[in-house]
Order: sequence, then C-alpha cells, then structure tokens
Amino acid sequence: MKKLKLILIFGIIFNFNQVFSQILPEYTHPELDWYTIQTEHFKVHYHNGAERTARIVAKIAEDIYAPVTTMYDWEPDGIVHFIIKDYEDNSNGGAFYYDNKVEIWAPQMTFILRGTNDWLRNVVTHEFSHMISLGAARKLPRKIPAFYMQMIGYEEEKRPDVLYGYPNIIASYPLPMTVIPMWLAEGMAQFQVPGLDYDRWDSHRDMLMRTAVLNKELHSFTEMGVFGKNSLGNERTYNSGYAFVRYIAHNYGAESIPAFSKELSKFFHFGINGALKNVTGFSGTELYGQWCKQITEYYTKRVEKIREHEISGENITPKGIGNVYPKWSPDGKTLAFCGSESQQYLSFTNLKLYNLEKKKFDKIKIGVNSQLAWDAKGNQLYYVKRKENKNHSNFFDLYKYDLTGKKEKKLTSSLRSVDPDWSAELRQFVCVVQKDGTDNLVVLDENGDKVKNLTNYKNSQGVYSPRWSKDGQFIVFSQSRKHGRDIKKINVETGEIFNLINDQNDARDPVISPDGKRIYFSWDRTGIFNIYSMDMNGQDIKLWTNVTGGAFMPDVSVDGTLAYSNFKHDGYKVNILENPVEIDQRLAEYVNASDIAPELQNIKLAELPENLKSVTNYNDFTTPSYDTTKYGMEYSQVSFYPRVMVDSNQVKLGSYFFMGDILDKYNVFGGAAVNSRKDIDVFTSFRYNKLGPSLFLELYGFTRNIEQSIEVIENYKKAPVDIRFSILEAYLGSDFYINKSNGLKISLSHHRSTSKIKDFFFQGVTWRSPSNTYFVGNHVSFQYTLDQLPGLPYPVTNRTAGRYLTFTYTREFNKFFEDFATDNEYNSPQEVYTDYNYNRFELEWREYLPVPWHHHHSFAMNLHAGVVDRSVDSFFNFFAGGMPGLRGYPFYSIEGRKMLVGRFTYRFPIFDQMQKSFLQFTTDKLYLGAFFDYGNAFDKDFSFSDFKKDAGLSLRFSAFSFFGMPTAFQFESAYGFDKVTNEGQIYGEEWRHYVTLLFDFID
Repeated sequence: MKKLKLILIFGIIFNFNQVFSQILPEYTHPELDWYTIQTEHFKVHYHNGAERTARIVAKIAEDIYAPVTTMYDWEPDGIVHFIIKDYEDNSNGGAFYYDNKVEIWAPQMTFILRGTNDWLRNVVTHEFSHMISLGAARKLPRKIPAFYMQMIGYEEEKRPDVLYGYPNIIASYPLPMTVIPMWLAEGMAQFQVPGLDYDRWDSHRDMLMRTAVLNKELHSFTEMGVFGKNSLGNERTYNSGYAFVRYIAHNYGAESIPAFSKELSKFFHFGINGALKNVTGFSGTELYGQWCKQITEYYTKRVEKIREHEISGENITPKGIGNVYPKWSPDGKTLAFCGSESQQYLSFTNLKLYNLEKKKFDKIKIGVNSQLAWDAKGNQLYYVKRKENKNHSNFFDLYKYDLTGKKEKKLTSSLRSVDPDWSAELRQFVCVVQKDGTDNLVVLDENGDKVKNLTNYKNSQGVYSPRWSKDGQFIVFSQSRKHGRDIKKINVETGEIFNLINDQNDARDPVISPDGKRIYFSWDRTGIFNIYSMDMNGQDIKLWTNVTGGAFMPDVSVDGTLAYSNFKHDGYKVNILENPVEIDQRLAEYVNASDIAPELQNIKLAELPENLKSVTNYNDFTTPSYDTTKYGMEYSQVSFYPRVMVDSNQVKLGSYFFMGDILDKYNVFGGAAVNSRKDIDVFTSFRYNKLGPSLFLELYGFTRNIEQSIEVIENYKKAPVDIRFSILEAYLGSDFYINKSNGLKISLSHHRSTSKIKDFFFQGVTWRSPSNTYFVGNHVSFQYTLDQLPGLPYPVTNRTAGRYLTFTYTREFNKFFEDFATDNEYNSPQEVYTDYNYNRFELEWREYLPVPWHHHHSFAMNLHAGVVDRSVDSFFNFFAGGMPGLRGYPFYSIEGRKMLVGRFTYRFPIFDQMQKSFLQFTTDKLYLGAFFDYGNAFDKDFSFSDFKKDAGLSLRFSAFSFFGMPTAFQFESAYGFDKVTNEGQIYGEEWRHYVTLLFDFID
C-alpha cells in the first residue's frame, strides 16, 4: 500500500470570550478565604477583609429588589449573585446579566469626571438595574446569549501530503440575543427607579453636557449608541444617555422606559428606532432632534451672564484631556502637575514641571496620576502610584522623587494610600487610606511609617484631598455625604473636626494658602464649579474664577498666583491666574434650571411614592443579622452559542458551550461541529483557578473524510476510496502568574494522527484496511510571556506603544510513520516508525512605537524566529509564508528547521473615530498600513542573500455590531519580490490576499 502522510492542518477554535490568548490570565488570589451571605433573592460572596461591604450590599440588594423588578415587570430566573472584591485599589461595578452575577469593588468611586454619591447604594442599584432592564430585553432564554456565523477559507497552494492550504480567510461574526444601544442601557441604569435618589443629575454631569452643547460637541444619535471613544467621550455617552432617558421619561412617562425593554425583546427588533416609534410615536432621530433643541436653548440661556464676565486665566496646557493636580513649588517659580498631550485616556499621565519664567515644560516621571506635594526646599516631590505586591494585588503606595538625583523611592508597602501631603513643620505626611470601602486620614513619618490614625470611620465614609496648615496644627479635607462633599478641618493634636462648608452643594479640593490665612477650594455653589476662598473659620467667602466649564484643584503660590485645573469641552487644562482679583458673585449666576426646563431637575423627595420612602430614608450604619457560611462551589448554568460555519466550502453546524463557577474558580469551555461529510470538530478546555497557578486540561479531536483514488494492486487501475483522517490532541499544564507583565506556562501534550481507508468493494472483493497511526508525539513545553501592552478597549486598530514577547522551549518526542513492513512471522503489514526527538525553540516579539510627527501614526516591528536543533522530516519544519509570516508567499512555500521572519508596519488613519450607522453596524476607525516582510526558513547555514522579501498594504476597519459587539475587519494584500521553488512549484512575483473578520485584529 502506498505511504500516506496526510496532515490535518489547523483546527481553529473561535473563542468569543478569549479571541486571543495574548493577555496574561488574572491572578486567582488563593490567599483569600471566601464566604457567603444568603438573603431571599441574593447570595453575596465576599473574601476576608470585605465583610462590612458585603453586609451592606446584601441589605441594599433586598431594598431595591421590589422597586426595580416591579418597574420592569420582570424578575430573574433564580438567585442573583453579588461578588464583593477589595483586593485591588479599583472602584467599579459590572453586571453579567447572562450569568445572574454582579461584581462590586469596595473602594469609593473618585473618578474626576463624576460627582460624589453614596457609592454602594448607587453602584448596587445601577448594576441590578442593568440585570433587570437587559434581562427583560433578551430575545431568548439566558442559556443562549448569541449565535455565531463563521468561515474559514484556505490557500489553493499546499504540499502534496496536506489536505488543505493554510487559511487566508478567517471570520467569526455574532448575532447577539440582547440588542440595546449604550445610551439606553446606561441611561436606564442611571435612571434606576423614579424618586429613588441614589443617583442624580449633579454638577459634574451637567458640566460634561453643558460644555459639549456650548461647543457643538454633543454626541450624535449614532455616537450615543456605542462606546469606543476616549475617556471623555465614553463618559459623555453615559451622561447623554442619562439626560435623554430623563427627557423621555418626563415627556412620555416613566413607564416608557421599561416599555423599551419589552419592545427590544421581540426577536426581529435589532435596532432602536422601531422600539422608540412604538413607545413614543417618534423615531429616534425625531426624538433626538427635539431633545437637542431643548438642551441647546437651556444651556445657552443659563450661561449668558457668565460668558459676558468670564475669568479663567491663561491655559498653559492646550493639549491633552487630563492635566490635573497643579502644585506650586515653595519658591513659586515651578508648577508641578500630572498631565500628557494624549487625547485618549485621563489616567495615562506623567509628572511634569512648568518653569514659570522660562515657560518651559519638563517631563519628570511617566505613569504618575496623583495629588502632589513638595518638600520645604523644592528638591523632592511626593505622590502615589499603584504597585503590585507579593499577593499580586495592585495597591496605591507613597513615593518620593528626588529632582536632584533623578531617583524615585517607594516609601510604603501595600498601605493603600492616596492624596498625600507633606508638613515641613512636622516632617510628616498625611494621606487617605482605604479598607473595606471606608476612608480614613492617616499620619505617617518621613520614612512612610504610620504615626497615628486621625479618623476612625467605619461606615463607608469617603475622605479626600487632605492638606496641612503651615504650622502643622490643622488639616483641611473634604468628606462625602449622600450627594456631594463638605469641607472640614481637623485639629491634629485633639482630633476635633470642624465643619467649614456644609450645605447641599459640592465643595472639594481644599488647600491652605502659603501664609496660612485662607483656604482655597472648588465649589459648585451656583451649579458650576469655581474657585473660592474663605478664612480658616469658614467665613469671608470670595470668588476668584468665573468659568463656563468647571474649575478644580486650586493651589496658590507665595506671590499669590492661582493655578487650577480648568475643565473645558476637550478635557482638563492647567490654568494660571496671576494677580487674581475678587469677582462679584452676582456675575457668576447660573440661571435657575427650573425656570427653563423642569424635566432636567431631580425628582424632589416629597414626590416619592410611599413604597420608596423607606429605602430612601436609609441608614446603612447598621445591617440586619446575616448568617455567614464558607463559600462552596456555585455552579453557573451552561450557556450555548449555536454556530453555522463554512469550512472548505462545506457547511458545518454546531455550538460552543460555557459554564463555570460564579467566582471563576473553574470553568469549562468547549464546542462541537459537524458537516454532511461527517467531518467533526470537537474540543473542550477545563481550567481550575483555585490555586495560585491556573491548571488546565485541553482536549481536541478533528476528523476529515476525503475521497481519493489509490492503486490497490500494483500496475492495476486505481479505485476510488474514502479515507478518514483523525487528529487527537491533549494538553495538561499550568499558567504561572509572576506579576502583571510576566507569566510562565508549563504543559505536557500528546498528539496522535491516524488515517484509515474505509471498507470498499473492488473486483468482487471487499477490502478492509486497518487504521494507520502516522504520527504520535509527546511534548514538554515551557513558555515565558512578557506582556507590556497597555490595556486598551478592543478592537485595537492601531497600537502606538507597548511590547509583547513569548519565548517557548519544547522538548519533543515523536514517532513518525515511514512505511509498512511485512518481515515478521505472520507476513502481516506492520507500521515502521522513525523517532524524531529534538529541542524546539521559538521566539515571537512585537514592538509598537509612536512616531514623533503624529500621535495617531505608529510603527510596529514583529520578529518571529525558531530553531529545531537536529535534522527532522519536513513534517516538523517551520513554515514562513502565509498570513502569519511572509505574506507575499503561500504558507507552505518556504520551510525549514530554522526560521527568521521580520515584519515592519507603518500605520496611519484614514479616519479616526467616525461613528456613523449602517444597518447593524456603527463605523469607528479606518486605518491604512504599509508593510514590509523580510525573512526565510531554511536548513542550511544562515545567509541574508537567501532571504525573501514582500511588501503590501493593510486596511483595518473597526466598527461595532448591534451597538455592543466589537467588529474588526482587515484586508491585506502582499506582493512577493522573489521567486521560491518548493516541491517543483514556483511561487512569488504575484499578489496574495488575506481577510479576517473577528473581534480584534491579528498582529
């Protein structure tokens, strides 16, 4: 029988949850013990150190269950799980509405684009409102979140012993069963229940909307429907949605809001216009136009007087959206602040210095975003940064930077400290320390060791921006209440606290003047934040700025120059106001909103229905007596994702499935598909995350059935036969999390490839063929990963910075079929194998660099290298062509046991963020790239003269499908400049094309 070495190449698994495995897994924190509180409708899971937060969440969740579910006339189909986390200095919440799960981070929200509310009341209600409003909008049961349509196309060129060429088309596209625009999803969650008053339209929200409207930067109706913008744009999506939902509720009744969920639950409603029309009688465009007209008139009228008398000073940072925390040096000649010229992310800032005389900037330290403090001589700066500790938690700690020696030193360890200030008189720090959702003021010595707690709060109090008096006797700070902040001062010796500003407005960012006589602060007394001052007893209030945006974070130099962060339509800017003059407060009048548009006001408490009064007049200092049990495995439901796939021109039907533990202590992901030829793809991945390292077991099975003519009897005519090829693969291993950028993976794997000629009838004889196992491999693999890519929302159309590297060593033990032999006592055919045992080394390195002439342009360098350390059959070669390599050549055309391929790409925008709707798509970005590939795969000695070259163009188009699904389409064309001969075939000097349609782009 003729020797067959048919290789099944490429079992592509489209994992909608982890499209690419290039991000290191989250550390599992085995040091934490988990517990559970159960109530009538909820289970609240928390770890040691977060019990107080968990008890309050359990109370809040039961308080709001009836109001929210009654509003939407919809209840969850089982227990809802809340997971409380306090092992990171992170403040957030997330609703996983297909898993009946909500995650809450305990620390107080202090985002500079948002005001202050009762954090737990707000976030729990917000996320539970998501669970109910989005659950009510589902088109199918929770078990079926989405359908998938997929396709794999292959190159025509292939080796003689390969079934298919390598893929040149890879596509996976979802059809979600919950379709809702982001403005409505977030607007409903912020609207919550009319009168509940856990969230409200405050001065920060008003500021973002006001500046957008006055500068003609208001999101269009399409732009409101998706995220994918910069930090400021995404936050405006929240605010636009909240404002628009409030407008609709006022004009068409609060009952119109849940009616949208019911409309969108209809199976063939995959847009929003039909739902809006059915509920309000107007299309989305018509409603949006009415709303725009009203709010434009509203804001224009309110700021008329302010615009005539605006006082803001000089803007020294016209670029960038996050220039914050200005702080004068002791001599008043240098201004330190945190900022960058980036238009993308508020928190990606650097420590900078501005020389007032020379008008010159110096970048001192990257990655600093913190309140700042100087030492008495102006030689050192103090700030906080997040640092990973031994348990892989990222906590804020105190640092000092020596400007003379240009050295940074970490002063504390896992203190969880923010907002530091330095007293030259006492040689001590004050800072805010967080634990279990409560803030306290703490004094530290100059080495960062704790001296004492100034406050001993225990009930979710929020404390912010403490500043020493010059003599070290007092500290001024701001403190939260249900809505907004007050300004207080504390006697450092006695601990006595005095109220300075204590009203229903929001007063924040206090700082004491260098002469110790006045306190400067930010206050929304009129509805717009401006810089005010008062004496040390809270009297003699004076106004110093009059802006249409918002003035925050003031500081005053020894000569009286005022610096502050001024919010404009395009972000926070540092402004300097020399020789400030007191402003008549009547000139800063922001016309009463109720005189213009009453529907934009918050619902008054007196208007509350009876059933809400008890949950509004709450006291969370006490909680019911809950029983606590050790956490046991909580199994989620099995979710199915049906899919239709076109693979080598054959339609496959199948499904993915996913299930796991609520805390992700384990999960199972898998899938199966089959076509009419009975080609089967099956895979399952088990992951166990309860230990420090994650343990995994992955099983893959693929079969392919082909028809081929073979010569059954030598020199006789050929007969058609069906041949079945099977591949089985198993991987057992562990991921080791070293730190947030470094990881290790160790795995054992087994591979087995088999072919079998099915029984067939030839010349009156039934031929039976045994299975032929043509490859058996057992491998031990060690992989190191360095991931220094910035965490960005995907699809990432164009990276401008970062590094990603993997180095893999594999020891392979392979048995490879060579032929049948009959030299045995039975003269029966027996398989003869050759052993190929060798070491395999492989390096993949991607480097992304900005270009100095444009912040949206970038240069990327990719290196892929590999070595097999002994002669092997070509079955085990590296292949250097195709989509992952030299794109001007087919994948199999360039091969060898050594490989070195470089890829160089320059990418720039045709348009960067143009959100227009078309059918179910919302466009986003379109980038063009020019690339050059250079490399070779070879067996003989290295020689640049043998390297192959290609060049081409890459078009990347990012979009959103059905409002929330990221969509990444890429088309590449490459021309190979050199001729390549392999297996008698000549390749090169032609154009080759590649297409991908996924959630993110493949680099």
